[in-house]
Amino acid sequence: MARKIKKKKDIKLSKENKESLNEAVTHSIRNYFTELDGQPTTDFYSLVLQQIEMPLLIETMEYTNQNQTLASKILGLNRGTLRTKLRQYKLIDN
Repeated sequence: MARKIKKKKDIKLSKENKESLNEAVTHSIRNYFTELDGQPTTDFYSLVLQQIEMPLLIETMEYTNQNQTLASKILGLNRGTLRTKLRQYKLIDN
């Protein structure tokens, strides 16, 4: 059964929920740089996006019971773009 999507203006995240994602990302980035211990790195932006995007897609698809139309609405993506990203991470067959 598909879940009803709330309009953006109807969704109210608590201050704690808003900060928790920000804090988790900040903590992870700081840990990464600490572990580098001064060693050079490249393509860090791409690495971070991949690390965030894949679980975002997995969890959204699970939340929507694999409903790509609903997932694309939740994520604010075109359905074709969502399918491309799902293929990119091998979450669906080509």
